[in-house]
Amino acid sequence: MRGHLLQIVVLIFFLSWPLISVSEGVQKGKTVIRAEQLEWIPQEGCYLLRQGVSLRRDAIRIEASEVRYCPETGTVKAMGEVYYEDDRVVIRAEDAMVDLVNERGELRDARIFFKRDEYWIEARKVKRIDKETYILKDLAFTTCDGEGVKDWCFTGREAKVVEGDSLRARGVAFRIKGLPVLYSPYLWAPVVKERKSGLLMPDVGFNSEKGFHWRQPLYLVISENRDVTLFFETYTRRAVGEGLEYRYVERWGEGRWWIYHLRDWDLQRDFFELSGGHRYNSPGLSGFINMNLLNRREFYRIYSYKLQLWGKRFTESTAEVSLKRPWGRIYAEARFWQDTTDAGTGEIPQRIPVLGLTVYPFRTGPLYVTASARAGYYYAEDLFRTGRLQIYPRVYLSLGESFTLLQEVGYRGDYYHLEETDPSRGSFMRHTLLSETALQTRLYRRYGHLLGILEPELRYSFVSNAEGEPPVLDSSEVYQDVSLLEASLRTWFYRDGGLLGGFRLTASYDTERSDQRGLRLQTTLHTPISVQTDLFYSFRRRGFESFNYSLGLRLQKIELRFGQRYNRETELHAYTGSIGIKAWKRVNLEGSVWYDARGEGLQNLVIRSRYRKKCWWIDLSFSKRPDEYLVMLTIGLKGLGELRLGG
Repeated sequence: MRGHLLQIVVLIFFLSWPLISVSEGVQKGKTVIRAEQLEWIPQEGCYLLRQGVSLRRDAIRIEASEVRYCPETGTVKAMGEVYYEDDRVVIRAEDAMVDLVNERGELRDARIFFKRDEYWIEARKVKRIDKETYILKDLAFTTCDGEGVKDWCFTGREAKVVEGDSLRARGVAFRIKGLPVLYSPYLWAPVVKERKSGLLMPDVGFNSEKGFHWRQPLYLVISENRDVTLFFETYTRRAVGEGLEYRYVERWGEGRWWIYHLRDWDLQRDFFELSGGHRYNSPGLSGFINMNLLNRREFYRIYSYKLQLWGKRFTESTAEVSLKRPWGRIYAEARFWQDTTDAGTGEIPQRIPVLGLTVYPFRTGPLYVTASARAGYYYAEDLFRTGRLQIYPRVYLSLGESFTLLQEVGYRGDYYHLEETDPSRGSFMRHTLLSETALQTRLYRRYGHLLGILEPELRYSFVSNAEGEPPVLDSSEVYQDVSLLEASLRTWFYRDGGLLGGFRLTASYDTERSDQRGLRLQTTLHTPISVQTDLFYSFRRRGFESFNYSLGLRLQKIELRFGQRYNRETELHAYTGSIGIKAWKRVNLEGSVWYDARGEGLQNLVIRSRYRKKCWWIDLSFSKRPDEYLVMLTIGLKGLGELRLGG
């Protein structure tokens, strides 16, 4: 039938009598055919379909300019702008041979999209062995959408792809915008969104002091809620290491644990690191443990390129179990500190364990009452072993509306039992009375769209009879006899509901010593420039005890920040600076510096460039620390992870 549109919807039973007895697999579904022209070729037992051909069978859909369909064998040969789709893939090709029964076939000049794992493959020749396995010739692999030149892709001579598993290819080149960047004779890559065991992207790089660096992770799926990652790494000039990370999610909690060992040939030392945590939450009972332990304190300073670890003085391990009730909570806690500097850990009081009770505030008349109690054992290896029992009841009072009077009165009783010390100081009691009174008000004034808030406050703090010289276990022992009067003025400015900035000025006077302590200024400004300051001037010493500030300025595509940290007591004096430049639409340039003004000089310099697109990204950074430098290149590919060169 020619010359007019034919829409033929035929069950296989009516299309071919021999089909019933020859191909049982084809009988399970029905085939729906649409075409402008249909011709039966009896000697081949096939239908020839032309112009606007559409063929559907179950989840399979085929469209093409011309189709030769043989119902007895269930084969389809499609030519000209072929479109194929099932529940796993979408394919466009120049021509295709498809076995509808076994879902096998061959394609020429094909472009395949894998639905579940969201990646694309283009190939000159494709052979589909089964539902999941493909053999490809002259291919390109990417996770970027769209046709034409890809932002990135892997090209290869031949490859085998197992859907939901991996891609193995030979003669591979990594291309950016069509230009070859890297070459490898062989490539293996996971092509799965779900967790799956296998090798992950390695970290590869070079360090000026430690040499060539390679870190290879191996990921192992234990079950749906557990996995393990094994690590092997080497620094060719001085060290080799191995590590294990274990993660889990259970009904009784979730956690992550990391154990690592590294052998340093240069120092002839073994480094061990144990870190991780577990957390549990239920309606009444909760708890956690966080662990960070090192066997040698210099490990972070030698082998961590992360500034927050490299400059870290203490590592902290904590644990707590808490039972909550409507009236309060009962808890047990422990804490262990490690000093990573040459000072060592011997003089740090360790808290193992402490039992505590907290009573939530409750109202009785105009008063609010709360209380807490703690009993614990502390030890410092080089100093003392101490038991302490502490009780701390408090009463609050608040009166007034326009002018508010706040009153707090508390008693702190501390009983100490010291071991291995002078018998005369073996046990003693410390009684401390604490009181704080504040009178405050709030004034409003509107200037058009600008709202000003003024909050003057007068505060008096009193600590009496804080006698005794107990060991310093925590902030509880810091209390001394105090009679301090403070006057402060705080103001805030808002425009259209947004905070513009404000400041707080506080003057303090020690009434017991008849001494003006000092003046503290805290400021915050959000626009047109960002300013934060915290300064304290001591009248007694006639100088600044602390002088901290941070300045930020945004000029179109450039953001600048500069700051200072100064504290006389801790002998800290450092300058920090950073710059961020949005050079182009997708390119950011960043830089930061940390300078020690006490004479140590430049401590850290980082220069970084970032390029971001939807399906890939690249970071290039240079960092300089005393005695070493590091260059890092990170290439991230959507769906495949990150390749780090220099980490």
